[in-house]
Amino acid sequence: MRIPLFMCLLLAFLASSAQKGYYPTSHPVEIDGSDEDWTIGEHMFDRETQITYAFRKDVENLYILVRTNHPQSFMRMAVTGLEIWAHPEGKKRRTYGLMYPVTRDKSAGKIRPDMDPQELLRQGRDRIKLTNLFGDERGAITASLNQLDQPLEVEHKLHDDGYWVYELAIPISAFPQPKKKKKGVWQIGITTPDLDRQDAPDMNDMGGGIGMGGMNQPGMMGGRGRMGMGGAMPGGGMAPRSGGPSNSISVWTKVVMGE
Repeated sequence: MRIPLFMCLLLAFLASSAQKGYYPTSHPVEIDGSDEDWTIGEHMFDRETQITYAFRKDVENLYILVRTNHPQSFMRMAVTGLEIWAHPEGKKRRTYGLMYPVTRDKSAGKIRPDMDPQELLRQGRDRIKLTNLFGDERGAITASLNQLDQPLEVEHKLHDDGYWVYELAIPISAFPQPKKKKKGVWQIGITTPDLDRQDAPDMNDMGGGIGMGGMNQPGMMGGRGRMGMGGAMPGGGMAPRSGGPSNSISVWTKVVMGE
């Protein structure tokens, strides 16, 4: 059976688009811990972590949205902090990025199942960790967010419907200029650091103590996802993978920042 020429061209176009990456819209976002500025068609959905995410850009900034009501993923981010990485040459490396909030105090001892994730997030609200950004190549530097002398905006908020929303606006100039032949497609990672084995709690046990309405209902993503690149799946009704959770979150996406 022959495939019509139109179908061949359509399949080739879809394959080419999927290989190249996510195309962000060019509109600024108000960084207020709300996803009202974002549209349904922008959202990607990671099945394993039950995280919805999206990207935008303009002349000056890269904008990132992370959203979840999944208790285990929320707990991972609350315990260890959320990392955002962006490599201008499209490499899947944790070379240029930041962590916010910086929630874990290693001097406090082991992580306990009775820890309150909301309290952990509050404790880390004033601290940010920058890695090789703004031309500083000294590695990871932890600073006070209120005293940061760079035009970086970040906010997160837990909403009444049980969704935790994180928004970031970071200057594109914070990252090194890519080589000309690599210019255009970035690799952006949404991750959490690994927990030490002796400190790693059973996230399934910890999730039950969140007590945030929708957060205790796995798989409820509000229908805001979309089929797309990087293993994305549509939101709504997707139950988390059976078995124990992985030790960290690691979601990477190719994002077309320019041609």
